[in-house]
Amino acid sequence: MPQQILCIITPQEINLHKTIVHFKINELTFIPVDFSLIDRFIKDSQDFTFLKDYFKHIKLQENFKEAVFDEDDEPEAHLMKLIEDYRIDHFIIEDYYEWEYAPFESLFEKGYLRSFEYTFLYVKNGEIISTDSSLFDDENPQIKYANAQKYRKELGLDFDWLSQEKFYSYDCSKKEYLK
Repeated sequence: MPQQILCIITPQEINLHKTIVHFKINELTFIPVDFSLIDRFIKDSQDFTFLKDYFKHIKLQENFKEAVFDEDDEPEAHLMKLIEDYRIDHFIIEDYYEWEYAPFESLFEKGYLRSFEYTFLYVKNGEIISTDSSLFDDENPQIKYANAQKYRKELGLDFDWLSQEKFYSYDCSKKEYLK
């Protein structure tokens, strides 16, 4: 099943409003977000050392005031607002979008071809430590998980959260949260 999920994962103790979908797993708070494919947010953050400077930059953008009210046009503004409102300064953002998961069969083998985009941001004490954006295709693997795995471990994330059904999409997360 193709998967599309963006999630903020933090070890911080935060009291999120009950309307915000979130899960507490192994001392970490997982906050699935209702939009994905914001690789621009992560790629643009590479030009900054501190998150607060990057957020100042975003707020100076011409369309920022409108963006806060139009999530479909500028999800970056909503992500920034969530992080600022709850003072989250130690976290990972993982954005995973699988656009093809197709069965194949040849004379020699059977299986599935998988293509996806993975974007990663690690922030510690407000400092942008690492960013990564990778594409993966079974026919041409180019994924670089080394940094992501290193910082996942540093955060205390020692399991594959993406393989859990509740994280297949925001809708799956919301359905599980509302149970």
